[in-house]
Amino acid sequence: MAASAQPEQAAPATQPESWWGDDDNDADAGGATLRPALRTQPASGAVQAPHEPSILTVCTGNICRSPYMERVLAHELAPLGVRVSSAGTGALVGQPIEPGSARLLEARGVDTSNYAARQLTEEMVAGADLVLAATREHRRLIVQVAPFALRRVFAVLDFADLCEGLTPADVARARGDNVVAQLVAAAGARRAQVPARQDDAADVVDPFMRGDAVFRQMQAQLDGPLATISRVLSPSV
Repeated sequence: MAASAQPEQAAPATQPESWWGDDDNDADAGGATLRPALRTQPASGAVQAPHEPSILTVCTGNICRSPYMERVLAHELAPLGVRVSSAGTGALVGQPIEPGSARLLEARGVDTSNYAARQLTEEMVAGADLVLAATREHRRLIVQVAPFALRRVFAVLDFADLCEGLTPADVARARGDNVVAQLVAAAGARRAQVPARQDDAADVVDPFMRGDAVFRQMQAQLDGPLATISRVLSPSV
């Protein structure tokens, strides 16, 4: 599928020591300012991701950033049968996609219908092979609620950095129950090789109630990384 032209992005600033949020301290989201995800009783076998390839995208209200990620990935990865869903750490439950995000999706031919914002739960995380968060703070909140998923929850820009340079062949050689689980394994193996972004370059801007220019900024931050993830999973994208 032909990708739309993307604005040129400056290389992100990196930290001298890698920050990939891969230690147990991330299970404690001390100082968090977002409403934590709803903690419920874990489903049977919650630590194991399902065989069906699945991706969960997460932001705060689940009406701007995470539905944009969800619908773009679902559109691009449809031929692979990847299930993509989204949720919010402080969701505006039942609300449709915010018009600013919906207009951007529709302009690229992506469906925005049949959508309702959902509050994140532990079961949603347990049912995903990969969880992509809009910011590192969202990642901390997710891991606080679902510490068993530590190794498969990433800020989306961080995850795309890990995917840069990977090929579908690299993914096919990695261990995992399905193609998304294999991608997580292949990307995770590159943590020692890829410099991590500085915190201020690792988060996707929240455009909620901030006008079309900020929605376009969100799109500019997301389109390249989402294309990278899609390309590694599906060479035809």
